[in-house]
Amino acid sequence: MNEILEARRKLMLSIMLQGVFFLVFIAFCVEVVDSWNNLQEEFMLPILLAALILIPGLLVLNKVAPSWIVALLWQLFLFGSIYFTDTPEGLIAGKSSLIWVLPILPAAFIARPWASFLSAGVANGYVFVLAARSTETYGQIMPGVNVYLLAMLWVIALLSWLAARNMIAALESAYTEQERLTAILENAADGIVVLGPDGHIERANPVALNFFGDQLADLEKAEEQSDLTVPDGRILSLNWARVPGVGKVAVVRDVTREMEVAQMKDAMLATVSHELRTPLAGIMGAVDLLNLAASKSSKIIKLVEIIGRNGARLLRLVNDLLDRAQLESGEFQLEVSPFSPEELRKELADLIEQHQKNTLVAISLDFQFGYDKPLLGDLGRVVQILRNIIDNAVKFTEEGEITIEVEIKNAHIQARVADTGKGIPAQQLPDILKPFRRSSDFDTRKAQGVGLGLSIAHALVLKMNGSVDVRSTVSKGSEFQIDLPLEYAHE
Repeated sequence: MNEILEARRKLMLSIMLQGVFFLVFIAFCVEVVDSWNNLQEEFMLPILLAALILIPGLLVLNKVAPSWIVALLWQLFLFGSIYFTDTPEGLIAGKSSLIWVLPILPAAFIARPWASFLSAGVANGYVFVLAARSTETYGQIMPGVNVYLLAMLWVIALLSWLAARNMIAALESAYTEQERLTAILENAADGIVVLGPDGHIERANPVALNFFGDQLADLEKAEEQSDLTVPDGRILSLNWARVPGVGKVAVVRDVTREMEVAQMKDAMLATVSHELRTPLAGIMGAVDLLNLAASKSSKIIKLVEIIGRNGARLLRLVNDLLDRAQLESGEFQLEVSPFSPEELRKELADLIEQHQKNTLVAISLDFQFGYDKPLLGDLGRVVQILRNIIDNAVKFTEEGEITIEVEIKNAHIQARVADTGKGIPAQQLPDILKPFRRSSDFDTRKAQGVGLGLSIAHALVLKMNGSVDVRSTVSKGSEFQIDLPLEYAHE
């Protein structure tokens, strides 16, 4: 802190001396012209010339010596100049009263706060000495000057001292806050980089320097990126924030390990799903054969139906896990081929018929299309999107109705699925399309499923460059609107 205050005093000294030098130079030129024209006496010229010689020397000394030495030399010169230029007559008339303020005002700022009182004391002493220079006028000087001038000098010293103390307190507070912020920045676990308004890097903490090394300047070109791979192979996550008056701040985190774990998880899910799907397919095939063989025994038929129903449920879960893993890993591919609107209508009708057998909720389908021109897209995935949303509506609607509206217009499949179910709380709406969303929703545990259906539907819609809009009111129901932009197949 002392170093900062010393630097501040040196700066103020330098600014003051340069300004005074400019003013003295102008005054010197005016005095030279006036003396040349014999307009006034030349007694000011030596003092002005001495100031022009002294100030450059003080400026040089200010760079190498403590500020108090430079301030002391300047104050001594200033007091001496005022003393030799002032007169008892001027002091009596009040013409030179303000001159004695000049050494007092800057003293607290270019030296120490208490220097203002020291300067006021010296000024008072000089005033008494000046008064004593003429015994003829002493009796006139004391009553006319002593009370008012001396009191004014001490008041100005007090005000200067208070201002300097407030400035130092403000600097100390700012320095303490800066030190605290610097400590936080230097010891943060994440990398932090500050970019100025011009987009150039102004500051980076040790973690950020360790992340980027010599390539730190590359961050200036990556302002819009959220992830960045550095030459050593590490993957860095960038979180940008605009800070008014500062520019941009990037929080950098090494997510290499997290990405590796996520890839391992996806690979494991894909492998396990593949391995489970093969025996499940065999089980479902055996259930079909058992259905044929057990046609005469109602008890066996019921057991086979239970096996078939739970096997189908397990197979759907395995397929969902596999789809989710492929979508997250980027390995998922759409199987695009021509299909007719009528094929889509039949798929949805069959789906509704199956649901209608197991629920008392009324399900209606309104399917409209202008003409039966083939569309180009993945019919199976389109059906999967609508099936997952319809399944969710059936699952959470215990009474009322479910309305399904599908319209094909300009190669866009626009679908609306509305139900009269329990609805979704407003605070859960932002997360409703995220995977495994139901794992923390204990209020819905009586419904089957692990919360993958809507997230897969959302991911598939995005894969087709479409959009999903969800609206819901608690106790009144939910509404899903889907827009899938496809193309017409060329004939």
